[in-house]
Formats: sequence, C-alpha cells, structure tokens
Amino acid sequence: LGVLLCFIELPKAVLDILRPAFERSRIKTLCLSNSRLSGDMAEFTRKVLQTNHLVTEVGFADIRFSREDVKAVCGAIKSRNAGNQFIKGLGMAKCFENGIDTQTLKTILASITTSRTENVVLKLSHNGMSSREAAIIGEFLNSNSCLSELDSAYNQLNDADAAVLSNALSVNTRLEKISVKNNRMTENGRLAFLRAVFDV
Repeated sequence: LGVLLCFIELPKAVLDILRPAFERSRIKTLCLSNSRLSGDMAEFTRKVLQTNHLVTEVGFADIRFSREDVKAVCGAIKSRNAGNQFIKGLGMAKCFENGIDTQTLKTILASITTSRTENVVLKLSHNGMSSREAAIIGEFLNSNSCLSELDSAYNQLNDADAAVLSNALSVNTRLEKISVKNNRMTENGRLAFLRAVFDV
C-alpha cells in the first residue's frame, strides 16, 4: 500500500491532524510532491518514519528542501536502519533550488548506506548533479554499498562523469541498475558504461 500526497498544500496544522493516521497505518510507501512547505513536510516524514516501521520507502518530488530538511529526513532513516527497521528506498527529484550541493548529497548517501538489507534503491533525478556530484557517487559506488539501484537521470553528467561512474561499476558487485538517461553524455559516455558492463 502506498500513499501519494500531490499538489496539495498541507500546512503544519493539517499535517498534525493527519500524522496519527499515518503513524498507525499499514502503508509501505510514502510519497510527497509539489509543496512549498518543505520544512513541515520534512518534519512530518521524520515523525512518521520514527513511529511507523512498516514504511520502507519514501519519496519526494518538487519540494525545495534546505540542508536542514534533508538532515531531518536522513536522520530518521539512519535511526530506522540502526534499529534493523530498514528503509529500502529513498527518492528525491527536483528537490533543490539550485541543484543538490555536495554536503547534502553526502548526507543522503550516508543515511541510505546504513541499511544492512539488500536491494536498496536511491533516486536522485532532476537535481542538477554534475562532475562534483559524480565524483562523490563514484566513490560511494566503489565502497560496494548495499545500493542495488541508482537513478541519476535528467541531471548534467557528461562523458568524464560517465567514465568515473562506469569505473566504479568494475568493483561494485551489488548495483544491478543505474539510470543516466537525459544527461549530457555523448556516445563516448554511453560506450564507457557498455565496456564496464560487458567487460570489453
């Protein structure tokens, strides 16, 4: 069971009324989209994740988070994972005003890697990621983390970034799917991934 709250402005007073139902429900996926009240959405999600351990996937789209908002959500994810109540999926698309900054990306990656379960999914499309972020993601993939799927589509990754990410695939044995569509990669970038996947 999943719940999507989309194109509805929910002020804190309304979220406070809704939260007890979300904390007791049997939902597994919680998605929040298109809200200008980013701080309230982050705090709502933090409290639901802390209380309802049936929720294993959380996603956001078109909500402009601050670094503190991300810390609140990721802190709840780390806490859940530390208690063996694993979060298996996190999505943040179009969630940063001027693109995701490197510290925020590190916070997200650090939270999701605390899961000791298999098949963890991370979706970071439409966040303006470029070479700085590719280097961080490449280092993260080199660690052979629990991540099984990474969506980095619709960003600004180029051929050099493709080389960084594809090189990481040569040592990563857990990642099963990576999406890099609609970036700034040419045929050379695509070939780098093909060589890594097929070992040619």
